[in-house]
Amino acid sequence: MANVLAALQAKADALEQERGELAVQRQAIDSRERSLEETWEKKYTSKIREVEQHAAALAEQFEKQARETIQDLSQKARTKIAKTRREYQEAVESLAPTPVRPTGGPAPAKLEEGARVRLKGVRQVATVRRVFG
Repeated sequence: MANVLAALQAKADALEQERGELAVQRQAIDSRERSLEETWEKKYTSKIREVEQHAAALAEQFEKQARETIQDLSQKARTKIAKTRREYQEAVESLAPTPVRPTGGPAPAKLEEGARVRLKGVRQVATVRRVFG
C-alpha cells in the first residue's frame, strides 16, 4: 500500500510539474503571439505610410506634368495668336493705299552726320553723330 501511495504521489508530482511547464510554454506562446501581432501592425502601418507617400509623389508628378502641358499649350497658343495677328496686320497694310506725300510739303531730311533731328519720346533736339549702313 505504501508503494501504491508513493507511486500515486510521484505521478501527482509529475503531473504538477508538467502543468507548470505547460503554463510556462503557454506564456511563451502568448508572448510570441503578441510580439508577432505588434510586428505585423508596425509593418502594416509602415506599408500604409509608404503607399500614401508614393501616392502623394505620384499626385505631385501628375500636377507638375499637367502644369507643364498647360504651359506648353498656352505658349503654342500665344505663338499662333502672334503669328495670326502679324499676318492680319500685313494683309491689312497691303490693302491700304500707300500714302502720297503732299507736293507742297517739305522733303524729308537726309540723315547725315551733324544733322539735327527730333526723336520720338525725347524733348530735346538730338545731333546725329554716326550713320550706320
